[in-house]
Amino acid sequence: MKRLDYIDGLRGIAALLVFLIHSGGLGLRELGSFGNNFVDYAKYGVILFFVISGYTLYASEATSIVSLRWCFGFATKRLLRIAPMYFIMLFFVMSPLFTGHMVTPERMHSFYCHISFVNIILPQYSNDLLGVEWSIPVEVAFYSLFPLFFYFHKKTIIFILIISMLFFVTLQNDNITYAMGDIYFKNRAHFFVAYLFSFLIGMLSFKLSYFVPKILSLKMQIFLLFTVVGVSLLWIMMGENGLHAQIVVTLLSSITILFADSIVSLKLFLSHAIFKFCGKISFSLYLIHSSILGIVFQYSVYKSQAINGLISLVVAVAIATISYQIIEKPFINFAHLLAKLFFNKNISSRMSPADTAI
Repeated sequence: MKRLDYIDGLRGIAALLVFLIHSGGLGLRELGSFGNNFVDYAKYGVILFFVISGYTLYASEATSIVSLRWCFGFATKRLLRIAPMYFIMLFFVMSPLFTGHMVTPERMHSFYCHISFVNIILPQYSNDLLGVEWSIPVEVAFYSLFPLFFYFHKKTIIFILIISMLFFVTLQNDNITYAMGDIYFKNRAHFFVAYLFSFLIGMLSFKLSYFVPKILSLKMQIFLLFTVVGVSLLWIMMGENGLHAQIVVTLLSSITILFADSIVSLKLFLSHAIFKFCGKISFSLYLIHSSILGIVFQYSVYKSQAINGLISLVVAVAIATISYQIIEKPFINFAHLLAKLFFNKNISSRMSPADTAI
């Protein structure tokens, strides 16, 4: 499957949304309640990442056959995709150069939990180093469970039952984490169980992508898209938030992906060069932007939050572009080589591992 420009564009939009909320809104909060709610909703850009990840992972492995060899190859490719840049950023924020002082034992313990991915099950250590990295253990948790989900993907009834169960889990996340103990309840926003539904909706979107154009006319697709967008805007104006908003964003992301290939104007918008470029470097941009924001806001001579945010964005994009070229891309190519030599010799028609990262 070839690389899809509008998927890259969606990933870029997700990265920019996450940057928007972490930068303070780039002046949008001054527009009143709608501007405030829009910026608050930007945090759900991570949910868009998760839906895209489910879609692209399934697309890249759609013709695979589940086996131990395939599982090992899948795990190797995923590790090579996310670990290098992630580990580099972890070492950077742990260095005295960044912290300005010696590392505390507690911080070192968190570092070990990060690099071993034990923070998948210890959410109190999932977001205390970079400030944005909580989504990485969530993503890795999905990678760990993906072979199981993929095994059942052709058993439609079972697959739908799994999605329904995870939908219920998402709605009951507060109660589930409360029953698990105080640590899990306090860190419930960073615990992976609440987000598996979004990943599986992404997988389901790929399954449906073959049938939707045949079942729904273009007019009906446009009508449904505008309906969902309208409901989402109404949700923003009402200031709704929480798990229900997460589900709304998940469904909106899915419908956007499903209809983008048919609705030309939507496809052109999502495939804009700026969004595509940001999508290409989105993993590095996501990991580094919080640190860049902290440095710029601390040392900038400007008092304007919007100006400092824009400066941070330019710097973050520049550094992310360099890190993509010298860190991410070589490991992406290496993962391709391993896949070709050891795991699957016929990968020419598959989606690149670059298409399945945050």
